[in-house]
Amino acid sequence: MLRPAASLLLVLAAQAQVVDIGADTILSPPQGIIQGVPYFPRAVWHNYGDTAVAFRVWFQILDSAGGEVYLDSADAAPLQPGHDSTIIFRRDVLCGFALLGGDSVLCRCSTAAAGDVNPANDTFAMPVEVGMVSI
Repeated sequence: MLRPAASLLLVLAAQAQVVDIGADTILSPPQGIIQGVPYFPRAVWHNYGDTAVAFRVWFQILDSAGGEVYLDSADAAPLQPGHDSTIIFRRDVLCGFALLGGDSVLCRCSTAAAGDVNPANDTFAMPVEVGMVSI
């Protein structure tokens, strides 16, 4: 037989909510982009936890030297457990960062949610090759 204090601990443990929002993938820009073509950054986040949670997201692009060429953020509406949310950022990226064809950039999406238990899945990064079109 459980004592009252032990019963209370079991009830509290059963009610604990797991917050775990993860950056899942980048949809845009694609892995190969054309210099001078505008792209709207778009990425997918997933709720791996067991409770609905609102969260903040960022999209960043770094040039080959590590310099930031794009940064935008947004607040995401509460996302239900097990569901995905695709966020399209307001500001487009005109891929003309003074890069030459064959250069690459690093696209990175990330999130922050209060109480997130798994920071390992909070960031997703993808290299993107920049190409040029001959006229």
